[in-house]
Amino acid sequence: MRAFVGDALFTARTDEPNWGKAHRILMAAFGPASLREMFPEMLDIAEQLFLKWERLGDGHAVDISDNTTRLTLDTIALTAFGYRFNSFYDKAMRIML
Repeated sequence: MRAFVGDALFTARTDEPNWGKAHRILMAAFGPASLREMFPEMLDIAEQLFLKWERLGDGHAVDISDNTTRLTLDTIALTAFGYRFNSFYDKAMRIML
């Protein structure tokens, strides 16, 4: 990725000047205080996943890759944009670009 975008927000190395800029930008959004505020929403999405697994019952195979992708996308959508995909209630995964 770095070869394509160069020294950027997510590709800066710690010994480069842009790393400090990137660190300050990201810490504002993902520092302890921000994560603490997001925690209830993160917990809500995780609980939805656990409820889905409970509904499936014992002995049912779980697609971990699919479930963790849904967990990640639902969490980002809710915490960053206040939007609920509710992907645990859809059989088909929507393409999200």
